[in-house]
Amino acid sequence: RLGAAALARWCQFLGDTPGLPPCAHCTHDTADTVGSSNMFTSLGSSHFNQALNLHRLEWTSIFDGCVYDSVRRDAALRHAVRHGVASIVLRGEIPENDRKFISETLNKMHGYSFELESARRGCCVQ
Repeated sequence: RLGAAALARWCQFLGDTPGLPPCAHCTHDTADTVGSSNMFTSLGSSHFNQALNLHRLEWTSIFDGCVYDSVRRDAALRHAVRHGVASIVLRGEIPENDRKFISETLNKMHGYSFELESARRGCCVQ
């Protein structure tokens, strides 16, 4: 429910804002989702997510008309765009209020770093 509502708002925003790149889940173009109907996104870094998308699609900037084509020249960026970045993944059964709390907390923690202790134990904030 939470994810569907957020995706609906994002699709509406994309439709209302000229010049933004498409989202495969809004256009029902599943070729971009590597054979999956799952969608993974960030709770606390939507600008970062959008920046990776601009580079992945080699989109043209709405500000200066330049093409985001650094992915061809930058191996680290290319890896991030193709394979993703280290992330905290929440289980689907986490209640909506807890997800909201985590999202708001992450948004307030700019400048902090996270170190994953293990894939099963979670993370510690430093």
